[in-house]
Amino acid sequence: MNYKPNPCVATIGTFDGVHRGHRNLLRQVRSIADERGLTALAVTFDTPPRTVLNGETNRLASLATPTERIALLHQAGMDQVVPLPFTSAMAQLTAREFMQQILLAELNVAVLGVGYDHRFGCGRTEGFAHYVRYGNELGIEVSGVLTTFGEVNENGYIFEQGSYDRSVEKYFEANKLNVPLCLYHDDANPDTLCGIVTTLEKTDKGIEIVGRIR
Repeated sequence: MNYKPNPCVATIGTFDGVHRGHRNLLRQVRSIADERGLTALAVTFDTPPRTVLNGETNRLASLATPTERIALLHQAGMDQVVPLPFTSAMAQLTAREFMQQILLAELNVAVLGVGYDHRFGCGRTEGFAHYVRYGNELGIEVSGVLTTFGEVNENGYIFEQGSYDRSVEKYFEANKLNVPLCLYHDDANPDTLCGIVTTLEKTDKGIEIVGRIR
């Protein structure tokens, strides 16, 4: 790879169709980049990983062509888009190896923004808390983005998915942003994770809550 940007805030994904969840993540990456005076970079793949991992070709059609996907990512606020060649060798990299060899050494990533439940690396067995730990070891700050629907209690904590009651409406109507956001740990994310709510928006599914995990 001959392209190496300035220090950047990056995110990783196939980004097929650049749907609402993708745009929430990209908006956070853009925000962090503006805060730090860094480039906003989307890392995607020239070939859908499933075609290498599973040998799938036409069975699952893509929603956008590679050219359309790059254009959509730019429209969503990315300064640069890098389509990596997804090869069998890349598929064997662990998450830490990918962060060290690709994100740090080749792309000069200073901050990595990922969806809280996003998985990358060989086997996709590790989660956000692992990426934070590897980032601390390598010098990459890792910031997570969570999009969910949940209840906000009287102290401002989002604590349960799928609960749409008046407490959520109260915080939405008051535009109560930057309240604390806490997540229960699970097997893939063994550490307690906390952050802030950055967006509250009414949708046809209820109150959509977007948070930045730090």
